[in-house]
Amino acid sequence: LPLISILSVYPVKFIGDKFKCKCLLISFTIILILLSFAYQIKYITMPLSHLEEAKECRVYHRFVISHIKDFDKSCIFISHVSSIYNVNNRNSIQIWYANENPKFLKNKSCVILDYGYWCKTTDHGDICDNMLKTYNHTLLYESDEVNGKKYKFYELFPNNYTN
Repeated sequence: LPLISILSVYPVKFIGDKFKCKCLLISFTIILILLSFAYQIKYITMPLSHLEEAKECRVYHRFVISHIKDFDKSCIFISHVSSIYNVNNRNSIQIWYANENPKFLKNKSCVILDYGYWCKTTDHGDICDNMLKTYNHTLLYESDEVNGKKYKFYELFPNNYTN
């Protein structure tokens, strides 16, 4: 649709040049803009409850927010979505960084793995499982099941490698 909107400038310019009438040019432009919105209106008005990914993300967000207060402020959260912790004044790092730099976690007293939404996807789940295989860990919290998925918090013990 954006490509169509961009290309619609050419017919508008052609009509404007041909008729030398600015009111026709403006009217035609407004009609094209309205048609673009009319095409998308069914997606704009769709309730969030109809979007499964949005439902799962809301459950995940509520799970994180409901438990974040239970952790000491000195804890470091390892997550695909580290920003959720940053906006809540908590320390966090991206999971890929923690996976590639295990020395960063050494001597940390509180390391929490957020086994969240992205750990349940086929594209990103391996890195989460690798973290659990690399470190001794304890399950701290587990969410209710949503569409076959449970979100979890694990405490990792980086000073005690399992490998």
